[in-house]
Amino acid sequence: MHTVTKNDVARVASLSKLTLTPAETELFEKQLSEIVTHIDKIATLEISSSQKHTESGTLLKMREDTIDELNKLTPNEALSNTNSKKSGMFEVKYVFSQTDES
Repeated sequence: MHTVTKNDVARVASLSKLTLTPAETELFEKQLSEIVTHIDKIATLEISSSQKHTESGTLLKMREDTIDELNKLTPNEALSNTNSKKSGMFEVKYVFSQTDES
């Protein structure tokens, strides 16, 4: 069984650029632990003989990925509404600092 600690909550908050109060940290620790417990229970289910179904009960049918040539944007069209571009690409701020380790 996995448990979520205050350090885990603080790490996720830091990566998310969130500032949490001690009360919020405690609340999220409890809530995330409950979620992980449910996920652990689901992971123990034997489903190898089950077919994939949608909520309606019909068999899930996968579609092929295709490119819609009529609605495809050129790189210039895709970048036309942004002020943040560099070398022909969207420029975004770092989500993780360069010193973060995974």
